[in-house]
Amino acid sequence: PRITALLLWLWLGVSMIGISFVVSTDWTVRFVVMFPAMMLAVAVGIRYPLEFLWPSRIPRRYLYALMSAIIALVAGAQLTHYFGDHLTYYNQQIRQDTFDFYDVFDRAATYAREGNLYYLSDEIIFRPVLDSMQVFQNLNLEYKIWRRCEVTAANLEALPRDRPLLFAVVPTDSAMIRLLHEVFELEGPLWSRYESVPVESQYALYIYKPDTREVGADLSHSPAHVLRGEHLRPKRF
Repeated sequence: PRITALLLWLWLGVSMIGISFVVSTDWTVRFVVMFPAMMLAVAVGIRYPLEFLWPSRIPRRYLYALMSAIIALVAGAQLTHYFGDHLTYYNQQIRQDTFDFYDVFDRAATYAREGNLYYLSDEIIFRPVLDSMQVFQNLNLEYKIWRRCEVTAANLEALPRDRPLLFAVVPTDSAMIRLLHEVFELEGPLWSRYESVPVESQYALYIYKPDTREVGADLSHSPAHVLRGEHLRPKRF
């Protein structure tokens, strides 16, 4: 038992040391290796102190009933906190002073599972998250990151017109939005369907859709109400 207890503490300690070397410290994947050890630590912390303090004259079935009640109470409190105050604060904290590149990618995939999404911004974009999403959802939606200095009328004119083109733009970048409208006939801006994404942290999404009569582009996978943008909430800045 003593060796097992030391192994449990070693598991937690070594995991925390390893996590400290991760460059992207806000990437939640790093915590997965600790979950089993944390579960065991909680189980040990609930059972053995109570067994040690439990009076011998009281039947042990009441001890197990008390353990079950504590577990139910802690689990209920954790769920309430996680889906209540925690997520509300997390959604504000994780997007603090930045724009949500993941949400606009998800939004773009709603309109076109095939096509090109262009981030026209100097904001930080974490590529591994987008690459994973492409694989998990089996998307042929390619994304490219263009810094503002790369966006010119000539570069925009050179883009292929035989597929949907989607542009993620910082909503306050009026010069970029004006340039897009000079080159393309666009739909948008289109906004997040999630109430949890703060308005001030959203990219504006603009869409160029090719004329299906001319190039035969297949947009049939998108429901009519999606193509019209009825499921997205308008925003004002």
